[in-house]
Amino acid sequence: MRLLKGFVLVALLAGAYAPLASAGGYTDASYNTPTGKVGTPYSHTVAWKPGTGCPPYGYSVVGGAFPPGLSLSSSSGNISGTPTQAGTYTFYIRQTDNCGIEGEGNAPFVITILGGAPPLVVTSSTLGTGEADLSYSVMLTASGGATTSRNWSVTAGALPAGLTLGSDGHLSGTPTAVGSFSFTATVSDGTTSSSKSLTVTIIPGITVNASPIVPLAEVRTDYSASAPTMLGVTGGVPPYRYAPVSGFPFGIGFDSATGRIFGSPREPGVINLTIAITDANGATKQATLTVTVLAKLHIVSPRLARGTVGKSYHANVSVAGGHDPVWARPSGKLPAGLKLNSATGAITGLPKRAGTFHFTVSVKDALGAAVSIRYVLVIRR
Repeated sequence: MRLLKGFVLVALLAGAYAPLASAGGYTDASYNTPTGKVGTPYSHTVAWKPGTGCPPYGYSVVGGAFPPGLSLSSSSGNISGTPTQAGTYTFYIRQTDNCGIEGEGNAPFVITILGGAPPLVVTSSTLGTGEADLSYSVMLTASGGATTSRNWSVTAGALPAGLTLGSDGHLSGTPTAVGSFSFTATVSDGTTSSSKSLTVTIIPGITVNASPIVPLAEVRTDYSASAPTMLGVTGGVPPYRYAPVSGFPFGIGFDSATGRIFGSPREPGVINLTIAITDANGATKQATLTVTVLAKLHIVSPRLARGTVGKSYHANVSVAGGHDPVWARPSGKLPAGLKLNSATGAITGLPKRAGTFHFTVSVKDALGAAVSIRYVLVIRR
């Protein structure tokens, strides 16, 4: 008579063992199996005492409640997996062989899964946006796991240049590359691990015009220029704030609310105005505007040479300082036959009659400065 050996496996407490039991009239084998625990990998292979069965053998669960998270191998009889729910589970395993139905046998099992820590899971999802050349700091987070001791690492993909992931989950540094960077973050508690694909985006930092166009200034002449317009700030996160840093001489001020440079410079020369630009993220960049201050517009021809009736006359109303001067039509009485060139300041022509003539010449430049002088021109016979 052929005999198929069966068994009962009962795991009630850690270190508790299953007693021998009868299954379908067959004699059971003796097996010792530790209890399972939620979140902890479990593995045990069903084995039978030698008998007269016909291998290969097959295994299947034919009734009862099987522990969630575990599975039974139909070819090896291995019960394995990671339990996900605590409780005591009773179920039946059927063993079959290759000799037919007379070789089949069922065995009842009772396995207790003890409560354990919830599964380790990476909970970070949105990392926020970083900015090139600005310090970045985010702490990755996870929940569950068997212990509070965790170790983080990047297991796929790549971080932006300048950023590193510490073993404590601290993603930090000063990024220098711009773009979206995807990577896989893995956390381990020494027993289990969890991974998640994350993306960090780095936007360009604050940039300014490399060669800003700065309006000329003139001594004792009102000056006004917009730093935001000259600097042409881009990148970072608007709105931008502007503040003076250095280089502002007496007579030149700065309006932080609008970024306007204003005032009336006192001395000619070149001044370098350093301004700080700060964006909504707190990133700051300094830029320097170089302003050329011209000497004040003034007339350098205090007198005009005498003229003679009928003879060609030429005299210049000369100026210095300022920028792009324009001579206005004289007020008063200019000798008949003479005229003033508004572009050059030259008085030319053929005087038509003798006399002493009084008139005023005014000059205004492109920066708004104006000056005038009263002349007395004598024309002889």
